[in-house]
Formats: sequence, structure tokens, C-alpha cells
Amino acid sequence: MAGRVDRPLEGRVVVLLGRFAGASQSDVGRLIKEQGGTVWPRVRPGVHYVVLGEEDYPLGRGSLPEAERRAILDQTASIRWQPRFLAESELWEWLGLLRLREGAVSVFALGIASQLSGVDRLLLRRWIGLGLLRPRCWVFRSPYLDFGEISLARQLGGWVKAGILPRRLEAQLEALARWLASRAHWPENWHVRQIGPSLFLEGPLGLVDPTGQMLLFSTEDTSSRAPDPNGGTEQHRGATESSEGAGSPIVRRLVSLGIKGGLENSGGIGGSLAGFSEGDDYDLAAAIEAERLRLAIAGPSPEGCFQLAELLYRAGELQAARERYWMALELDENFVEARVNLGCVLAELGDKHLARAAFQGALDLQPDCAEAHWHLASLLEQLGCKEEAQAHWLAYLRLAPEGPWAEIARSRLERLDDPEASDLPVRGS
Repeated sequence: MAGRVDRPLEGRVVVLLGRFAGASQSDVGRLIKEQGGTVWPRVRPGVHYVVLGEEDYPLGRGSLPEAERRAILDQTASIRWQPRFLAESELWEWLGLLRLREGAVSVFALGIASQLSGVDRLLLRRWIGLGLLRPRCWVFRSPYLDFGEISLARQLGGWVKAGILPRRLEAQLEALARWLASRAHWPENWHVRQIGPSLFLEGPLGLVDPTGQMLLFSTEDTSSRAPDPNGGTEQHRGATESSEGAGSPIVRRLVSLGIKGGLENSGGIGGSLAGFSEGDDYDLAAAIEAERLRLAIAGPSPEGCFQLAELLYRAGELQAARERYWMALELDENFVEARVNLGCVLAELGDKHLARAAFQGALDLQPDCAEAHWHLASLLEQLGCKEEAQAHWLAYLRLAPEGPWAEIARSRLERLDDPEASDLPVRGS
């Protein structure tokens, strides 16, 4: 019996119907065999489960025509039990393949992580590719960050907002990482400090610049600060300062990267920095052109098409963005983030039912995708499906009770007068 808990399909016979949204039939069949089950090519007496691929049956049993359902049951009429119909997403959930909560640690998709950290999603994806941020887990091609990594992203983003261009920031961090790795021992109370457009390591020996040079001036000098009208101090443009605390996460991350030889380049996940310029300006046209050129040289890839779709969406080119999201999914049908973003584009274009299918497809692949629950709940409200919307608002709040849109979700539930809303976790609890 213990084997059955570990292998829930042990001794069971399964038939697969239709195209699957999350994998090919052969991949699903291989997974079922790994779980101890047997896959038959067609329905006949002895079948225990009929799994419906959600590319052809997007609503699971609700998409199965009554005549087809009755024909399947008739073919199994000679045995004592009838087969159980499972939607593709029910199979994934039952097998426990996708978990986005480890103990008390919550993890967040990039869309929510961007809201929590205040950092552009494109930069988050790039910093993940360089190793500056490390996802707690991946769901297919979508990275998920925990609060620790979001805090680190907020620190990196703060330096960008303070005037250090992303490309310069990355170069300085790499130089500091290599210097730290060259030390036989490094004090744990060192931290990173920003002065103007540059980063320094600060510790008992003073300041070290990205080239490894020791600086001799006092770190306690506040003469460059001008009085602030509110009673504090306002620093001049050339002397902006910020620092991390003792034994800071950024220093530990730089040490580990330095030991490996510097910043990583994980298969082009990060994309290009074209378009990032001084201040808050972002040259979308330059970024789009650079991404198109990169795809022309390297060939289409799921990440490249996704990156270009993101840029096109920001530029207001919704039709072009839609096509690039489609291409990303053609190259990798398991790209959950692309499905969610495609749904957003389709909703803006007025294709609400196709948008609904896109969001549902993302949830079929990853039932714990809080962002997909949020967007689907909003869409269902617009379509007048209030009861279904309530279920997805609740799902979002259970997955992300402290997420950036949690208060809005709670207000929607209160407006819908849902009795379960009072039992939901409160922010900070």
C-alpha cells in the first residue's frame, strides 16, 4: 500500500484523449508509466481513468460532448465500474508535480515580483539570467522569487533609480565580485555603498572601488549634504549614498558569483539592455529593433519571442505582441508566463473568450499561478460570471495573501458579498 501513495497510478489503466496543453501525449504517457500506470490507445473494458487533454477539451468534462461521453461509458459497460474522467489539470494536481509553496515560504511570479520590488520585469528576468537573482523554483520556463530575492531586487533597483544605468551597475558588481573572490578571507561586516554613480565596498579598511583601489577619504564626511526643507539632509547629485547592512545578501551573492568567475549568462534568459537610458526614459523603439536583430542572428527562441512581445506590448503594438506571444507558445507550449501575458493582450483586443482560454491554459499547466487567477477573476467579472470570479479571487488571496493586488481582491469579494472573505488571511498576519 505504501507504494500506491508514492505511485498513485500503480496498477491503473489510463486512456488519453485529445491534444494536451501542457505536454505531448507521448510525454504524458511516459509520466503515467513512471507513476506505475499503463496507457492504452483506446477505451475498452478495464480502463480506470480517461484523461482529457485541455487543448481539445479546455473545460475538461464540460467540453466533452454528451454523445462522446455516453459512447465511452457504453464501451466499458461489461465491467463493474465506470472509468473516471479527469481534466489534464486535475492529473497534474493529483500527481503533485507543481508546488509553489515550500513550508511557510511564499514564491511569486515575475509580474507580482515586479510590483513588490518596483523593478521592471525585463530587468528582473535579465538579473536572473546573470545570477544576481536566484529563483526559488521554476515552473517550466517561468521563474518564481521568494521575499529574500525580491528584497535583493529592490536594492538593485534602488541603485538604478538613484542614477546608475543597468549596464554600468552590472559591470561594477562584476568587478566587485571578482575582487571579493580574490581575497583569501573577507570580513562579514562589509557592505555595498553607493556614492554618486559608483558602487564601493565598505569595511574596516575603508572604501574599495570596482577596480580594487582603496580610497583614503573619510566615509563619515557629511559636508556634501545640503539642508533639507523638511528638516533632514538632502545630498548633492555627486554624493548620493546608500548601503547594505552588515553581512549583506548582496555581498554574499557577489562572493558566490566571483568564485564562479563573474556574472553568469544563463542561455540568454536575460535579453538585451537596449533601450535603458538616463533617468526613467526607456527607448522602446531602440529596444524593439535590438531584440529583432538578436532574433534574426540567433534564430527564434521562446525567451526571445517573449522578450520581443513584452516590448511590443509596451509600445502599444498589441497585434504584433499577440503574434510574438503565440510564437513563443508554438516553440514551447509549457511557457506559463507567455500564456498569461497572451491572455492580457487578447483581453485588451476584445477577444475575451480567447483570453479566458489563455488564462485557463496557464492554470491548467500551473494551478498555483496567482497572477493567472487574478486576471481570470477580473475577466470573469466582466463576462458576468460572478460565482466563477469569486473562486479565482479566493484562489489568488490564498496563494498571495500579501501580494500587491490583495487588497483589491478583498474589496472585490466584499462587493460580491462572499461569506468566505472574512476567513481569508489578513496582510501581515
